[in-house]
Amino acid sequence: NTVSPNYAREVQTDPAMGFGLEGLLRYRSKNFCGIVNGIDTDIWDPELDPVLPIGYDVSEVVKGKLAAKLALQQQCKLPQEADKPLIGIVSRLDYQKGLDVVVNLIGRLKDRAQFVVLGMGDPMLEKAYQSLARNNPTSVSYNGRLDEDLAHRIYAGADLFLMPSRFEPCGLSQLIAMQYGTLPVVSKVGGLVDTVKGYEPGKEDTATGFFINNFTENGIYATLEGALALYQHNRPVWTKLVRNAMRQDLSWDKSAQAYLDLYRKTMI
Repeated sequence: NTVSPNYAREVQTDPAMGFGLEGLLRYRSKNFCGIVNGIDTDIWDPELDPVLPIGYDVSEVVKGKLAAKLALQQQCKLPQEADKPLIGIVSRLDYQKGLDVVVNLIGRLKDRAQFVVLGMGDPMLEKAYQSLARNNPTSVSYNGRLDEDLAHRIYAGADLFLMPSRFEPCGLSQLIAMQYGTLPVVSKVGGLVDTVKGYEPGKEDTATGFFINNFTENGIYATLEGALALYQHNRPVWTKLVRNAMRQDLSWDKSAQAYLDLYRKTMI
């Protein structure tokens, strides 16, 4: 098995994903399945998270996320603007994660949103993000280190979580973001397809994030532009999406049960 149904399909059909095994996996497709990961909800719990200024649940999410946002802006030395959209990134800086494409994108959006980036990786990308932050100190904060407390604060304080992966077997960051009421903006690949329900007009009751339909700088920009417009001009629908995201069961419970069912099936 692998870690999501959509990734299981991808490795059977795309040679770049199957690494030469796609034919064998197709042949064994009846015995091959994908089960998405869960997250440890004892660690990732906005109601009891000790590093947040105040805990919050679905009913208090607007108040809780505002407090988290202002605290994050203060920590990252960004202007404390409650209504300025804040986009978070917690990631390795490498090709898989698509963050090379985001560098120019941030330059295009720096007057409309703030960005807080946490992560290390490719030295060239680290330098690019350092330069972005140095040249745009009121809109970009780059933190090139491992910092779990800051990661918690980004997941809580951001309005959007950007995850433009080129491939992603399952992904955990989008799950954590939704647990904290931060809407993920994700590529239509791998487990991101299985775990995020993309917003479209008329899907307000189910949507939990936004899909990047075209993996180019302009495609990611278009998705972010639509998300920012919703945030700025239709806050009731935005808040509904936030609550949709938080109401999901993102723990390991369902995944663990799926594994138990799979193991029982293999023993019959």
